[in-house]
Amino acid sequence: MTYPRRAIPWRIIVFFLLILCSSCKNFPTKEERFFILGNEQMKYGNYTEAIRYYHECLRLDTSFAEAWNNLGNANYKLGRYDEADRSFSKAILNRPGAGEFYLNRSNARYAAGEYRKSLADLREASRFLPDTALIHFLEGTVYFELSEYDSALSCFERALSLDSMNAETWINMASAWLYKEDAVKAKFIIRKAIEIDPGNPGAMNVMALVLAEMDSLEKSLEWIDRAIALNPGNAYYLNNRGYIYLGLDSLDKAEKDINAGIEINPANGWAYRNKGIYYLKKDEPGNALRLLNQAVKLNKNIKHLYYYLGMAYRDLNRMQDACNSFRLSMESGEKKGKTAYHEFCANR
Repeated sequence: MTYPRRAIPWRIIVFFLLILCSSCKNFPTKEERFFILGNEQMKYGNYTEAIRYYHECLRLDTSFAEAWNNLGNANYKLGRYDEADRSFSKAILNRPGAGEFYLNRSNARYAAGEYRKSLADLREASRFLPDTALIHFLEGTVYFELSEYDSALSCFERALSLDSMNAETWINMASAWLYKEDAVKAKFIIRKAIEIDPGNPGAMNVMALVLAEMDSLEKSLEWIDRAIALNPGNAYYLNNRGYIYLGLDSLDKAEKDINAGIEINPANGWAYRNKGIYYLKKDEPGNALRLLNQAVKLNKNIKHLYYYLGMAYRDLNRMQDACNSFRLSMESGEKKGKTAYHEFCANR
């Protein structure tokens, strides 16, 4: 299955402020005209052209904080996270009290995998934007990515204390409880999200994952089908349905959905984990090991990944490798890994 992450990878909110020019008058200066033209290009998704205008603006006024910020936004949209970071840093340097700039740099650093730096920026943002639910939500998603689920839950709770009707926060909180292997708690929480936003496919997806964890696979399939009907091209939802089909031993349907998910998003490590499970069920441990190792390269924090790696190694009679994998699973708090370690490795 694929759990949501700040994406959460199901539903991730990216908060980037496109700053307008509060100082621009009825007769803007030359640099302000370039700034306005850049903003117009941003509206239409012409990010490269927007960057050109912002550079012209900043050539004339290197202290134009809003232009640095929006230049960062344009670079972020193009996946240039290091450039975005530098631009937001320039914006902060020229206006250190702007909490929005810290929020934007936090997102750029998150996207670049600089999670601790992302958290530091969110703390700075909260100094200037106190009692902002979004900041606590984003803190929770970063802690989620760091696999610090208790801290993530605390942040989500603070966000809900400020905005209890935000369905995305309830969704992400349910996911954190799933990672803590408390499906009962997760089910209670995801119901809240569905009450708030009954048509939210992300909530339906998480409900499907909760029910799958509770071995209620037929009901799980109903929920994931509803999510896919609303968003048929979502790679994560297709992969999750493939996982559910694996549980139902509908291997042909499972393979079709998992392959479709990989084709749409070949960087989704969860899909390779699920394809590895498929090969375990087909008694092809060599192929399973190949796919599971690919999942490790993409995301080492995938749930039960090391447990299934252990099972592949066990089927290949590589027991030392199997026990090392089960131990890693156990040390991350997974019940499956603990059970397998004690069953196959305790007396070795």
